Amino acid sequence: MRNRLPEIAPRFLAVLILSAAALALSACSQVVPYRRTLPDWVRRVYVPMAVNKTTEPGLEELVTNAFAIEIEADGRLEVVQKSKADLIAQATLYDYRERSAGFESDDVESIRQMELVVGLDLFDPKDMKNPYARVGSAPIRTNYNSDYRSSTVELDVDARERLGQTVGAVLLQSMMTRAEFLAK
Repeated sequence: MRNRLPEIAPRFLAVLILSAAALALSACSQVVPYRRTLPDWVRRVYVPMAVNKTTEPGLEELVTNAFAIEIEADGRLEVVQKSKADLIAQATLYDYRERSAGFESDDVESIRQMELVVGLDLFDPKDMKNPYARVGSAPIRTNYNSDYRSSTVELDVDARERLGQTVGAVLLQSMMTRAEFLAK
């Protein structure tokens, strides 16, 4: 029986050196944060009930609550009454779809996908007819395990709650960094 250590050692050493170099290079990279496009004078935001243009009832309440919670949790802005607001953030729900996204070998649905298309308009509290800024609409998706035979099954109400939380986080991020201000 021959000792294979002399054959394996150079390969192992090369992999170790390359891994260390990759780790060192990745430590040098810098993550550039999103640039805030929301003006600094905006400190207080009013979040009215989202406009639901879908055929799915109840989504407007879910999204409005999640959006307000995300704003408060973020800490950069305060959610206030309309009379005290610097800005009004009006979400609009354009489309909602649920579809099968995966099946088991016995043709039982195992993964379901929810998709919600959401837009956001920012208004001056004194002028609700003309948006001050607009964030384009975007689809937001979430998948969940819908196979009732599985021990990791997720109920549709729980998946919908998770979708609402995701939409709230995306709306906040979009409001802070992607708002396109319109000429007045």
